[in-house]
Amino acid sequence: MANIVFVVSNVNSIESSQQIDLADILKCRVIESSRSVSTKEGSLKVVDKIELSFVNPDKNKPDTKVEFYNADYDRLTLTGEVQLSEKWCKILNDKIAELSKVK
Repeated sequence: MANIVFVVSNVNSIESSQQIDLADILKCRVIESSRSVSTKEGSLKVVDKIELSFVNPDKNKPDTKVEFYNADYDRLTLTGEVQLSEKWCKILNDKIAELSKVK
């Protein structure tokens, strides 16, 4: 696995790309934005967005965020995005830890 993460996204026919150098990252974390919706049966958790956040070691610089899921333009039903984002977060954190040992 290389030390660079290359992300390509296509939202509403607009393609964008990002390159993230893992050697410059402290850690990766999953950010889940959700809300509670009341139903007849009780309350239901609705996930609006899932992002991977690449934490910058310099607190004066913003973290880099990569959107994994957004209910505004992805399908309304989650189909494994939570598990997939957690899997990628672990893979990336393992690589970041490996790189930090080399420094």
